[in-house]
Amino acid sequence: MDLEGQGRIRRLVEQAGTENVVAILGANSAPAVEMAALALKSGDPSYAGPLAGVSLGIPAYHVLEPEITAQVDPAVYERELALPAMAMDLAEVVGPLKAIRGSDSQDRRGRARGSPCASTSRATSCARSSSRTGRGRTSA
Repeated sequence: MDLEGQGRIRRLVEQAGTENVVAILGANSAPAVEMAALALKSGDPSYAGPLAGVSLGIPAYHVLEPEITAQVDPAVYERELALPAMAMDLAEVVGPLKAIRGSDSQDRRGRARGSPCASTSRATSCARSSSRTGRGRTSA
């Protein structure tokens, strides 16, 4: 996550808070996913960006995790996610996210682990937003 992205997230959280917020990441690199998840949960680990020292407590999921893909329209999955899913080592990329999320049995908003959207009334909007993680991609 670049410094500009950190700044946008910080401004959004200052305006709207973190209630019912999850991050859906799409990078195919385990280190990139881990750094972004740490920045969203505990603050920028490099201490270089706007989230340095800012603990947001936002849980992060990868767009290809089963909890997310189960909520994505099958046509959108085939069009946007099927090829990346075949081309990457999902276990390697998702492992750090699960470890970071697993450090707490529940996040500070009381949402149960393992279900980013199911405990909210906005499961549909969560699924739709997860399918828009890539540039130029839109959901059906």
